[in-house]
Amino acid sequence: MAQRAAKMGWKVFGTVTTVVTGIVARKAVTAIWTKATGKNPPSNAAAGSTTWVEAASWALVSGSAYGLARAVAQAKAAQTWRKAIGSLPPGLEEVS
Repeated sequence: MAQRAAKMGWKVFGTVTTVVTGIVARKAVTAIWTKATGKNPPSNAAAGSTTWVEAASWALVSGSAYGLARAVAQAKAAQTWRKAIGSLPPGLEEVS
């Protein structure tokens, strides 16, 4: 029963951490894009005002930023879990 509660706790903690980090990353990348280009990020690649270069650039920049933010968030969440609980979260193994 304790193992099941730990798994549920980790799922909730990891999910909340990832969602919050995604929101922060989106706001940061959008602000940087707007400041660098003077325009809002493209929201619709099919729109006539969006060039393929803009759409592809936005996809690369935002996707990379979200992926990096997610990886860092998950690592930090696991580190925090380990400090609080004394072991890695359920389902994660020590890499040697």
